[in-house]
Amino acid sequence: MKNLLLLMSLFMISISSMKAQTYYVSTTGDDGNPGSIDQPWETIQYAMDVATPGSTVNIMGGTYNERVYLNVSGNAGNMITFQNYNNESVVVDGDGWNDPALCEIYDQQYVRIKGIHFTNNAQLDAMGIFIEGQCRNIEIIECTISEIHFSANPNAPVNENTNAQPLIVYGSDPNFAITDLLILDWRLPGFTPAGGLSQLQQYAPDLIIIALSGRPEVGADAHAAGVHAFISKIDPPRTLLDTIQRLTRPGQPGSQNYLSVNQP
Repeated sequence: MKNLLLLMSLFMISISSMKAQTYYVSTTGDDGNPGSIDQPWETIQYAMDVATPGSTVNIMGGTYNERVYLNVSGNAGNMITFQNYNNESVVVDGDGWNDPALCEIYDQQYVRIKGIHFTNNAQLDAMGIFIEGQCRNIEIIECTISEIHFSANPNAPVNENTNAQPLIVYGSDPNFAITDLLILDWRLPGFTPAGGLSQLQQYAPDLIIIALSGRPEVGADAHAAGVHAFISKIDPPRTLLDTIQRLTRPGQPGSQNYLSVNQP
């Protein structure tokens, strides 16, 4: 009986140690804090340096004058989530920074970024979010990207030779395709989905694109823009899974790469 109780105790301790962590970030915090709700961290960057697989980082409302590199990965079944706390307004403002991207994700996996507004990057080759290298299972959900300029002059007129780069996905490793990328309920002020899809298809002709929307009536427009499938949010979840399986079946064009583009 004592041996049984000992084994049960060890089992419970093991389960407790596997419990997902929840951390907090606040503009009034300190990166020397433990990251609790009462003693939050101060910067999103610190959270992106130390968050553990399966953890959730709740970012409290406010403007964070920083640019961030994602330096951690989750794993299958243990996504790391960075999200706005209680739907508060969280802004990453790049004003004064010289780094090309406001958020850079390089060689990372199983990470979700949700509810963050990335704004203000005025310089040559400026970017909002940059996803590169051996990335997979990256989710960008309910994020807004704005005021990303190709010129150091934010008032420079736009013409055929200038271009804003709010979101770049760049598979720089020829032996490792970026897969399982989910971009959901995103906002790019002044950007039309049809125009974006056209550009995407130009640079990645083998990419399979599935459009999801809460407005079934835009299905015809989505197909006209060149998506491979359109799914309404009122459709059962199984519809999306069946569509992905059908389109990514071996032998289908672009069967190893798909992008889910979601709009309200």
